[in-house]
Amino acid sequence: HNEYRRQRQMCIRDRYLIDNGKITSWTAIDLFRATRLSAIIYNLRKDGWNIQTKMSYVDGSCFATYIYHKESEGEKDERTL
Repeated sequence: HNEYRRQRQMCIRDRYLIDNGKITSWTAIDLFRATRLSAIIYNLRKDGWNIQTKMSYVDGSCFATYIYHKESEGEKDERTL
């Protein structure tokens, strides 16, 4: 049951990243209750996703925004999990 939930959440995050082009840890926590976004991004990068990290600083706090870039116009949005 937990494995199914993990895979389903991974698909939702993948779809969110494709549809929105970026995601932050706060968004991942708020929408998916995912507290380890950096690990998810690491695995997506290993699978060939082109994801850039942009660090931002607000009121002395630092946070990352992960930005998805398609490889080319012809690339499919769907990835094999």
